[in-house]
Amino acid sequence: MDAHTVLYYDDDTRLLDLVGDFVGAGLDGGERVVAIVRGSRLQPLERLLHRRLDVAAARDSEQFLLLDAEGTLDSFMVNGSPDLRRFATSVAIQVTGPDSAVTPVRAFGEMVAVLWDEGNVTGAIELERMWNDLFNPDPFTLMCPYPMSALAGSSLLDIDRVCHLHTAVQPPAGYASGATVGSVSVDRPDVRTAVFLPLVESVPATRGFVANVLGSWKLTELQWEAVLVASELANNAVRHGASPFRVLVSRTRRGIRIGIQDVAPGRPLPRSAAPHEVDGRGMTIVSALSVDWGCEQLTDGKFTWAELEPAGA
Repeated sequence: MDAHTVLYYDDDTRLLDLVGDFVGAGLDGGERVVAIVRGSRLQPLERLLHRRLDVAAARDSEQFLLLDAEGTLDSFMVNGSPDLRRFATSVAIQVTGPDSAVTPVRAFGEMVAVLWDEGNVTGAIELERMWNDLFNPDPFTLMCPYPMSALAGSSLLDIDRVCHLHTAVQPPAGYASGATVGSVSVDRPDVRTAVFLPLVESVPATRGFVANVLGSWKLTELQWEAVLVASELANNAVRHGASPFRVLVSRTRRGIRIGIQDVAPGRPLPRSAAPHEVDGRGMTIVSALSVDWGCEQLTDGKFTWAELEPAGA
């Protein structure tokens, strides 16, 4: 497993199962396991673990520790910011345990998500950095879960910072099943937006989002072209920009506009791909299918858009 993973989840019940699997795998592997979860999850998680493990024995041997996220935060937060000294003395020592030099540690921590939900995004990002700084030299595995709902009102730069502070980003199960097509917000009846992670799995999820929007608007005659255009724009954000992105679908007087905002520099340009090349035709496809397209430079990235109209409009 990667040393520091961020997990975005879309189902609380599924998250409990994932925590149970995470804890069980660590204990089976002889690791010291620490779970720092929201207070509302303590009892459900304990019930789940008792069905799978000898929790009492693991606690008695100091192999397993279960902590309340909100209470643990109170032990080291000062004026809304995590204090490194307090974190090191109150949390880090508990997490590593008495044999940190020889026993690998596996931790599951919801404290960052609690801060994010409270609107303290700066504090959450700083705490992510502290985890990296304190445990980077040691054999340590950390998983930090965030709900998909956290993406909707967040800036792409903040999401990008979180992703880059981790060695791996794990998408929600709904990306693969189609049940989750992004963190959706409704701005106006004629506008739909969703935020996606910088992952290849986000491209098919974007296609599903756009198809669903046009279906709800009864614009099925544009679905095929719109899905293909959105797919190419999303692919640019992920493959060439390694960036989270926001998809915006809006109705125009004669058709629709699809836009994708990301935080990557530069601008996409059509190019002539050689016959033997597998890719390189994305913006050529966008240009061919749209009546107009463009790219606007922003202070924190760019916004690439394309307008589509039904035939004969």
